[in-house]
Amino acid sequence: RALDLAPALAAAHARYGWCLMMNRRFAEARAFYAEARTLDPLSLLYRTHEALIALYERDFARCEAGLGAVLDVAPDHLLAQALRAANRLCAGRVDDALAAYQALHQRLPGLSIGRCGMAQALALRGDEAAARHELQRLLDPHEAGYVSPYQIAMVQARLGDEAQALHWLAEAARQIDFNVVCLPVDPVFDTLRRRPAGRQLLREAGFAHLA
Repeated sequence: RALDLAPALAAAHARYGWCLMMNRRFAEARAFYAEARTLDPLSLLYRTHEALIALYERDFARCEAGLGAVLDVAPDHLLAQALRAANRLCAGRVDDALAAYQALHQRLPGLSIGRCGMAQALALRGDEAAARHELQRLLDPHEAGYVSPYQIAMVQARLGDEAQALHWLAEAARQIDFNVVCLPVDPVFDTLRRRPAGRQLLREAGFAHLA
């Protein structure tokens, strides 16, 4: 409806593209982001989201190139830095991802994304003790409401604890954690989505059409 009323509004094309991306309609999402970029060619956010489409398609090389282009222009772009680290983690470049998350945490220790990524990388390296140590440091501030339960679920999934991952995802849905919109497409939860409990969680979180 917004696009009907304001077809020249770049943000409307981008937001619709975002919704399409989270519904696994990647080719359509890319087309709407391309239109948004035509209308607002200077937006680095739209370019970053285009790279995110590639991550969700598991086209890690394309994602890396897209985020690299953003960071060439704006080296301190936080979202692009975080997504590049996530892309490297999903691509199996665990040591590169760990270094990127460590740098992110050093730069912005007050944000949970660095520690969340460090915990995931350590889990994938097989260093469970170190991963659980970082997880506990996430859980401590969570008691005060500072950390996304979705992020905690990500670490639990990397540790192979599906029951805890499901628990924290359900908590994220209950709290209306914005990150839950990523649940149908996030590579972290590929295995979980194939389980009956994971499909049920998708239905309960409002994604029955994708379950």
